[in-house]
Amino acid sequence: MESFFGHLKDEVEYKQALNNLEELKRMIETYINYDNTTRKQWNLQKMTPAQYEVISSQHRMQNLFLLNCLLYRVQFIFRVLYSFTLNN
Repeated sequence: MESFFGHLKDEVEYKQALNNLEELKRMIETYINYDNTTRKQWNLQKMTPAQYEVISSQHRMQNLFLLNCLLYRVQFIFRVLYSFTLNN
C-alpha cells in the first residue's frame, strides 16, 4: 500500500487540483484504474494486478479440479479396500 501512494504522488500532478476536490477525486480514480489495468508491477511477475488476478484465479480453479480428482480417487480406493475387507 505504501508503494501505491508513493507512485501516486510521483506520477499524478495532484498539486494542480488542490483547489478542486472533484478534480482531485477524478485524478485519483484515473490513476487507480491505470494502476490496476496498465501499470505492470515487479512483485506480480511483471503483470498488472488485473492480469495477475485472472492468472491466479485460473490456477486456483486448476488446483481445485486436481484436488477434486485426487479426492475422488482416494474415495474409490477406500471403497475397494472396504469391500475387500467385507468379502474376506
